[in-house]
Amino acid sequence: MFEEEGFLEELQIGFIQDARDLLDQTEQAYLEMEKKSDKPSVMEKIFRCVHTIKGTAGTVDFKYLCDFTHIVENLLVKLKNGKIKNNPEITSLLLKCNDRIKKYIDLIEQDRKGILDTNDLEMQIEKQIILADLGKTLDEAAFEEPSPLPVIECQRDQFEKQAGIPEGFKDIGTILVEDKVINHQQLDYAVDLQNKKLGEILVDYGACDSLDIDQALRKQGLNKPKHSEEFVKLPLSKIDHLLDYLGEQVILQTSLDYGRKDLVKNSELVEKTIIQLNKITHDLQQIAISLRMFPLKTIFNQAQRIVRDTALKLGKEIELVKFGENTELDKSILDELTGPITHLIRNSVDHGIETPEERIKCKKSRIGRIELHAYHQGGFFYLKIYDDGKGLDLKKIKQKAISKGLVSETRQLSDKEIGKFIFASGLSTKDEATDVSGRGVGMDVVNTSIEKMKGSIDVETQTGFGTTMIIKLPLSLAIFNGMVVSVAGETYVLPNSEVKEICHLDMVNVRRLNDAESMIEIKNEVIPFVDLRRIFNPQKISRVVGSKCIVLVVSQHEKNYALRIDDIQGQQKIVLKNLGAENDNIPGVAGGTILGDGKVALILDINEIIGIYTNKR
Repeated sequence: MFEEEGFLEELQIGFIQDARDLLDQTEQAYLEMEKKSDKPSVMEKIFRCVHTIKGTAGTVDFKYLCDFTHIVENLLVKLKNGKIKNNPEITSLLLKCNDRIKKYIDLIEQDRKGILDTNDLEMQIEKQIILADLGKTLDEAAFEEPSPLPVIECQRDQFEKQAGIPEGFKDIGTILVEDKVINHQQLDYAVDLQNKKLGEILVDYGACDSLDIDQALRKQGLNKPKHSEEFVKLPLSKIDHLLDYLGEQVILQTSLDYGRKDLVKNSELVEKTIIQLNKITHDLQQIAISLRMFPLKTIFNQAQRIVRDTALKLGKEIELVKFGENTELDKSILDELTGPITHLIRNSVDHGIETPEERIKCKKSRIGRIELHAYHQGGFFYLKIYDDGKGLDLKKIKQKAISKGLVSETRQLSDKEIGKFIFASGLSTKDEATDVSGRGVGMDVVNTSIEKMKGSIDVETQTGFGTTMIIKLPLSLAIFNGMVVSVAGETYVLPNSEVKEICHLDMVNVRRLNDAESMIEIKNEVIPFVDLRRIFNPQKISRVVGSKCIVLVVSQHEKNYALRIDDIQGQQKIVLKNLGAENDNIPGVAGGTILGDGKVALILDINEIIGIYTNKR
């Protein structure tokens, strides 16, 4: 019996992995169906995916999912035979069904006995089917006297029969207010938008983050540990490549073991083997990194859904064009990138692209255009989000920034500097907030998220012609080329990619403006001088100040800074290690690593260091 249960568990785990891929395919097929309703291959693909989910769900004992997908199939049959007309309303209903199945997959991953509540969607599907059988559309039925629809025994009824509300149960909103994570006004606003989970709404508009929601769910007792580990699909070629290199490493290791028996006699063999081992180790590192690299296709497909739903809600016509969807990025960064991209695309649809009527007046195509460009360049990943809308209202943005005290009225600013204010907290050019945007919190969240990933975001805009958001990120946070430096008697590491230039300068060129701010001239450019000794270990700074110093020129948000260090010890491959929860919030530190001599060194967070310097000015 235990063997049978273990076998079923394996089948269920496999189904959960496969179902997510099938649901992504189905979503894209629904969107394609809406645009190209005359392509039978699209409908065949939809039937194949839905039928596979239904059949496999029944096989692995997920009865609720099997029953619901059967109801969805009934709707698809009516759609295929022409009894129901293909229109945006039907596509929206099918997409909602797809979303509900995705949520159910997340549920059963944690709790195999989870119950799928689909009462609302079943009622909508049944209504469409009944009207189709009567030969009427929903619009035609709206002008007739309402007639009672057959009573359907829905899964919600079963849900209510089997699941009671525990004594002392508190809803998540109450918990978040009690913990002072959000206030009553934010809760009321979120409750008004109950088209999705309360926690998702609060995170979307910046009232709190996902960690706050997770902690509240734990208090509520609903956020149980995942039933199984997370799995990813990998190309077999990558695994074969890894095994080939491991085989070579074993051979070299055997050769090294032989050589060390007589180091004098075999010194040439040992030296040659070590050189080959270094190369193999480097190649293995690259393969290991590649195992964490996944294409952006999933995120790009999600973007297509976001554009479609948001444009439909706002009465706009927009096409999404994707370039580089097979470009790969570290999975940890990829997962964190979904939220910022969602915010930026919604902003392009809401703020950027005009209504069809406005575009025609401006002699533009009535259909707006959003482009996603992903590519690698110079050891970094770039993502550009372009829209051909009206561009940013720089004059209004500057006025808002002045009114909020972010800049003085007399200060002269370039267009790029003005554009940067859209990332300031609470700044929005919308006069009224909607459930899409307008509260001035989304772009601030985007900027913070990008900085946490050690990246940056810039904006380019042209009035009347559109806006481009440019995200720059490291390819991977796990392994990188690092520079080992000394600061006030301690050893630190920073990524080579962060350093633009190394300079040996005379301290007489440093101009002290006040106790916290100094400047230095490098190649006819006056830039801030940041003494890392004063940030990390001011008490160890020698009173005797030498006439020469070493500075590393780094760039943050297109502005250069000179970081003073004591010495450069060398360069090496760095493996980033987390410091643990108790040391997770050390200012200016991104993590730790073990150097070649076995010593531990802290890895510097350049962006945070610049923030510390800026705040002290």
